[in-house]
Amino acid sequence: MSQQDEINLMRAIARKQSIEFEYYKDNNSGSGEKRYGNPYAVYLNESQIGTYTDIDQFDGFSNSGNMGFRSFELDYIKSVVILNTTFQTSKKYKEASKRYQHPNLKYLAKID
Repeated sequence: MSQQDEINLMRAIARKQSIEFEYYKDNNSGSGEKRYGNPYAVYLNESQIGTYTDIDQFDGFSNSGNMGFRSFELDYIKSVVILNTTFQTSKKYKEASKRYQHPNLKYLAKID
């Protein structure tokens, strides 16, 4: 992920704005497909040794065909564009869940 993409992602989280992005890990062809979603958090996962973002994907490419909350590795995200659409915090997002309280997670950004 480029520095500008990281800045765009952090801004989108702070402003609760939807994003368009490309993700390269799931696509064996090596070319990213456009995806659209609402970003909720960016965190360092010390047990998996990587930095991730949780995005509620609502449109675009998906290997499984499923939309919804998913963790994406930052290393495989490119071309983050902030859209002119804001979002309300989803009822599916539970900041107090065990997932977000794990001691191996260090947050770099998350929605309020």
